[in-house]
Amino acid sequence: MLSQQLVNGIVLGGIYALVALGFTLIFGVSRIGNFAHADIAMLGAYTALILTFEFRINYFLALLLSMCVIGILGAIIERVAFRPILSRSMTSTFLVGIGLMNILRNSAIVIFGSDTHAISSPISGNLVVGNISVSYMRLVSLGITAVLIFALYCILRHTSIGRAIRALAQDRDGAQVVGIDANRVNSFIFIVSCALAAAAGTIMGTLFSVEPMMGASPQLKTFTIVVFGGMGSTLGAALGGIILGVTEALVIGYISAAYADVFGFAIMIIVLLVKPAGLFGRAER
Repeated sequence: MLSQQLVNGIVLGGIYALVALGFTLIFGVSRIGNFAHADIAMLGAYTALILTFEFRINYFLALLLSMCVIGILGAIIERVAFRPILSRSMTSTFLVGIGLMNILRNSAIVIFGSDTHAISSPISGNLVVGNISVSYMRLVSLGITAVLIFALYCILRHTSIGRAIRALAQDRDGAQVVGIDANRVNSFIFIVSCALAAAAGTIMGTLFSVEPMMGASPQLKTFTIVVFGGMGSTLGAALGGIILGVTEALVIGYISAAYADVFGFAIMIIVLLVKPAGLFGRAER
């Protein structure tokens, strides 16, 4: 039973991590609180649903196309909604993010309706090892998540754009002085972050369901993960997502689903009482 819940928790935590990584990457570099980020994942789910159901496109190709489409949308959102207010207070970006969140949700209801759908799983069957039974689709989803997180790590650590991203995150003014184009980097991180969100949304739509409000719960949990791991910390977002997912799975399995969110928030509060900047965050001076 414990092993089963741990596997379920890691899969769920990986989905949370994909969304949280995008949110914290944007915040860490641009200081933009994009509270519509989980709803961008919802758009990714609907994109994959349309591609697989209406156009009969292979699931994995639909996943990649969804990431591309939503990544381009992310660049448009950055250019139109956030770039004009970058010079203003951080509160302004929060308010724009909240407004965008409501626009996306209500637009989805108008366009797609409020019915619940599901993306057809391309793989059926379960892997049974002892007392553990896990669907092959969950294992594939976990593999996709791991590959995307590793790819993001490689981009940040081993590419010139990755070095520019880290430089802006550490000292925005200093990075611009030495010639780093902040607007170009901001556009790139929105593309990458929204593409990761689209992948998370597609996976959620396959394992669970697709509907206009599917981003509501992940968005709240994403913010919890980012605060818990440390604002702007990609490592904190990845580990925070796994920790929250495993915690929820254990609470659901051994106590009750009604208390899953309670325990998640309790862990965040305890960590912040001990380490106010989060697990991997840096205290502001």
